Amino acid sequence: MLLFKISLLQTWYGLSDYEVEDRVNDSICCSYFCGLHIDAVSPDHSTLSCFRSIMPKAKAYESFFKEINQQLEAHIITVKTSAINDDSVMDTTLKPKGKTNHKVIEDRQKRRTRS
Repeated sequence: MLLFKISLLQTWYGLSDYEVEDRVNDSICCSYFCGLHIDAVSPDHSTLSCFRSIMPKAKAYESFFKEINQQLEAHIITVKTSAINDDSVMDTTLKPKGKTNHKVIEDRQKRRTRS
């Protein structure tokens, strides 16, 4: 069941084997969905790959997805694919394109005191 839940996350978020492994290890909500304890480690990418190749041969995907779809429909839940974005902020030495630096020729404060 753990591997199947991980494959659901992989499908819903369009993740590779490496990415879903990292996501389950890094994200509390993903590990909770999979039923992993907070200090448990996700199966590695090669295990996920083997699981994904065995499931069609065993014709198990069809019955799993049929059951999942029935449960989702019974609870009126719609699942849409999405993407996970990493919005990390990093310092850079590059300047934004089109930004210009303007020199201050005369201070406005000095101009007001002259009047």
